[in-house]
Amino acid sequence: MDAKVFCSSPLSQVSTAPSTPDARFSINPPPSQNVSTPGGTPCFMLPELDDFAPDLSAVVARRPRHERRTRAARALCASRPCPPRVMTLLFVDIDGVLNVGVRDGKSNPLAINRDNLQMLARLEKLGHTDDAESQMLSAAGSEKADGEELTYAELCKDSGDFVDAFVDRFVQLLQTVGPSAKVVLTSTWRLPKHAEKLASLEKTISKKLCKTFKFDLRTASQEADSPEGRLRGISRFLREYLPGQKINAITQLRALVLEDFHMHPLDVLSCDGKPMSCVEEVEKYLESHMPENTVRVAKLIHTYSEWKTLTGDCIRAGSGLTWHHFESAMKFLCAVPQGSRR
Repeated sequence: MDAKVFCSSPLSQVSTAPSTPDARFSINPPPSQNVSTPGGTPCFMLPELDDFAPDLSAVVARRPRHERRTRAARALCASRPCPPRVMTLLFVDIDGVLNVGVRDGKSNPLAINRDNLQMLARLEKLGHTDDAESQMLSAAGSEKADGEELTYAELCKDSGDFVDAFVDRFVQLLQTVGPSAKVVLTSTWRLPKHAEKLASLEKTISKKLCKTFKFDLRTASQEADSPEGRLRGISRFLREYLPGQKINAITQLRALVLEDFHMHPLDVLSCDGKPMSCVEEVEKYLESHMPENTVRVAKLIHTYSEWKTLTGDCIRAGSGLTWHHFESAMKFLCAVPQGSRR
């Protein structure tokens, strides 16, 4: 509603005669009154107000219309529904979300990062790339990242424990959900042995946000090291943490989960006797653990990819917060992603 300014009368009534409706905005007494000084000399009479000011009767005439508009505006506001009070929980894995890891089922999982790529380049120069790790890293590095214009090797060539492009996108998610959201760490980085790496990540995020950042909450440390264990840990958090909050003041509860489930596809998941063969089934499972007195919405961003090499080996990757995954997350938050594909 446009702001309007109402002016009160600029002058007080000075007449010693009783007020009449015709004299409310005049400093002269009515003509019928004989005004004089104690010595009998008539006093100096000021000109009529209309001679030097706008006709104030028009202001008086407009007031009822403004009052009607004000009452109508209040009635309109009262008829509109209150804006939804949304609570957002952002669940964050780190390995496979803010960095990239690969495995082939025959060798230990490897991170695609600066150190490993440099080691691979040295081995290739020496012709010593017959081991399974080198072949897996070489095959994975040449694969184009999901939704990106770069390969995984090009995307991660300057990265250490996390990929800068993925952290930038994560920061955009933080800015979108706002300070009222709760950021929940689900990664193994929440364990004490990874405290140094976690502190480095929080420092990097703080610099990009231009303010101090710390993960607000963490899932329980007692968790099976499996995809099912991770999913149960998140559902347990939803079940145990939320009842202690002021849920009655919330009209919508949304949970955004960034997770690669230990570089596993969803068809291996099964919780409480329920198979989780697709993203939608995982989301329904998580929603079933949220309070029933709110609108419940869960969104899983499964940062996982797999492909076959020329030799027929299947490589599985925690592919990170690639553009495709980032775009899906921002769409869930009703926001437009900034930046570009890499």
